[in-house]
Amino acid sequence: KISENERVIDVRNFNNFSEIIKNEKPDLVYAAATFSFMDYAASISAKYNKIPVLSRWYNPLEDNSGRQNELIKSYAKRFFEKTTSSDEENDSKIIMKRGRFFMYKYWFLMKTLKSIGIKFPRRFMISCKILNYFLSMGKKRVLPEFANTMHWLENELVYNELHDAGYEKQSLVVTGNPIYDNSFKKIKNKIEIKSEKIKILFAPIALYEHGLMTKEHNETTFKTILQSIISEKNIEIKIKIHPTTQNLEYYQKLTREINGSIPLIQNGHILDYILKSDILITYTGNSSVHVNALISEKPIIACNFFNKESGTYVNQNLVNECTKAKELKKMIYENKNFQNKNIEKFITKYFYKNDGKSTERLCDVIVKMISNDK
Repeated sequence: KISENERVIDVRNFNNFSEIIKNEKPDLVYAAATFSFMDYAASISAKYNKIPVLSRWYNPLEDNSGRQNELIKSYAKRFFEKTTSSDEENDSKIIMKRGRFFMYKYWFLMKTLKSIGIKFPRRFMISCKILNYFLSMGKKRVLPEFANTMHWLENELVYNELHDAGYEKQSLVVTGNPIYDNSFKKIKNKIEIKSEKIKILFAPIALYEHGLMTKEHNETTFKTILQSIISEKNIEIKIKIHPTTQNLEYYQKLTREINGSIPLIQNGHILDYILKSDILITYTGNSSVHVNALISEKPIIACNFFNKESGTYVNQNLVNECTKAKELKKMIYENKNFQNKNIEKFITKYFYKNDGKSTERLCDVIVKMISNDK
């Protein structure tokens, strides 16, 4: 939903990001400090026009280090797919649709570089360097050459990491993550509802959509989880797809293949459904789904049926990993009343403060950036 103070523009109406800057005349640009084509086009164009750029530097919990081969293999395969993850069932299938979209973003960046006066030899060198970074994806986290005006950070671990890597001290500020402000506030007022049945929330996170799982593995995992527990009379299950931008029709079709009566929810905040459940079942990985369940002190079972990287939450004994479908039912009963003693340390270490005021701190940063630029 778009408020009256917001406006969405279609990037396809512009040849490069310099045109967007000229048309919109922003006081501040928000873009990731990375080699992502569109983010880099936004940040380099903004800096050329002397407009401050604000970036989030992601939590080490989201780090993909150690998954380099898996990422490259997945992206290479998806390059030739005829659909994108956001396509609806009736959308047309085009040869190399994902690959074409990738190349569209690449040429958008190249045209942006040209628009700010960067000559072909240097554009070619930048292109080669970015290609190298793509091929090294998951190997290196910190790339100071893509640093922007200001970076808001979720915790002091990231601050120390970036400062040690050469980022300027004045460009780093620890705020916590605004995404979880509402969660921390709601959790303080949560009301436990007792039920005779074990209430399961199944939240399939977007590993397939982000290129971290094949379509076949995603569908097999999804259906196997449902098949493993659907016949249990003492278990009540709901499915909440996350994020809400995932393709609803795709998951409706998968659900109907097992049992069309299972509630499948797209809209609403994941936390609201977590708080009404006894156990969260999801995939192995790093997601706000895991975080919301952890700070809600709900047991989590992460299913990993295809020997993927377990991830930080499993490695730190915060999440229970299920690697065999036949063990899932047993794990549900074992984890119903599970209490994790590591959660408090986890929150302090990775989320700075649980006061629900990260948004306020970040807004103060934005106001200061704009004020200093005028």
